[in-house]
Amino acid sequence: MTFGENLVYLRKSKGVSQEKLAEELGLTRQTISKWELNQSTPDLQYIIQMSTYFNVSIDYLVKGETTVISENPKNEMEQDGVKKQNSVIGYKLSFIIGLVLVAVSVLGMTIFAICAAIDPYEYCGVDDIVYRGLAGFLRATESQGFFMALNFLFIYGVGFTGWGIYRQLHPTEIR
Repeated sequence: MTFGENLVYLRKSKGVSQEKLAEELGLTRQTISKWELNQSTPDLQYIIQMSTYFNVSIDYLVKGETTVISENPKNEMEQDGVKKQNSVIGYKLSFIIGLVLVAVSVLGMTIFAICAAIDPYEYCGVDDIVYRGLAGFLRATESQGFFMALNFLFIYGVGFTGWGIYRQLHPTEIR
């Protein structure tokens, strides 16, 4: 079948007149008539619009292949919208979690630094190495593990924040 024959079949099977189809596409009835008589061919934008309107693949319109896109394209579009909305929420949530992790870790490390400045420690380690300042405070109070955990929180926070920003700036199509 030719494009024109396919268009006539689809239009009639949907019970749509040439005038109605032309109105839906923002064209004249004569343009639809020329397409159906294979006197001219539509631009790609109109082929895409007709594919959506008749709920068939572009291949069907152009080549006559009988692939149906979907039984309910509106529902699929709504589902895609929900997926995209959930994706955006996920990226925003990632960004917010990252900011919280960074803030908590910076606050914790700042408290350690202030404590070390207020109450300086000197710690004599293995091989008579003397630790002063923040390192001395952490070793003397045996809080190096907690301080390292704050560093990991900071790194993960920066990662989450960066991921959220990157995905907001570079969205991908979701299928």
